[in-house]
Amino acid sequence: MITYESHCSQLAEQAWEKIKSSKLVGSKKIGECPKIVFKKLDDTLNGMAYPDHIELNTSRLDSSDREVFLYKTTLHEIAHVAEYRISGVMTHGPLWHALDDLIDGDGLQFTNFRPKTSLWEETFVSFITVTVLCMMIIGGTALTMRFPVWWGYLTGSIISGLGIIGLFSGLYELIKFLHKQK
Repeated sequence: MITYESHCSQLAEQAWEKIKSSKLVGSKKIGECPKIVFKKLDDTLNGMAYPDHIELNTSRLDSSDREVFLYKTTLHEIAHVAEYRISGVMTHGPLWHALDDLIDGDGLQFTNFRPKTSLWEETFVSFITVTVLCMMIIGGTALTMRFPVWWGYLTGSIISGLGIIGLFSGLYELIKFLHKQK
C-alpha cells in the first residue's frame, strides 16, 4: 500500500519535472523537487510552502475528500516553491498562476477543506478589519495634519478593544477641529 508521503512525493516529482522543462523557468536552475512533509498545522491551513520543503496538514487526512486534498494542495504548494526559486517571492501572482496552470492545478479553488466559519465570525472579522483601517486612516491624517485628533484615536483605542470608541473619538475631534477653522 502506498503511503500518503510517497503518493504526494510522486505527484510532486511529476509536477516538478513539468515545471523544470517549461519555458517559464527559462535558464534558471531551480534545483531538486522539494520534500513533502506531513505536519499538524493551524486549522486554517491546508499546507505551507518553504524554499526547500512543503508541509501538508495532517488534520486534513481525516477528510472524506482526502485524495482531492492531497492532489490539489501538493500542486498548489509545488507552484509556490517553483515561483520562489524562479523569482525569489511566494505569492498568488501571475507567475504562480502560470506555474499552477502548467501542472494542472486549479488555482485558489480548493478552500472547501478548511473548517467552515459562521456568518457571525465572518461579520465580526470584517467589522474589526474595517474599524482598524478607519482608525489607521484617522490617526495617519491627524499626525500628518499635526492637530490633536490622534489623542482621541489613542484614548479610544486604549479604552476599547475593538477600537470603535477610538474611531468615534477621532472623528469627533476632527469635526471639532474643522469646525473651528471656519
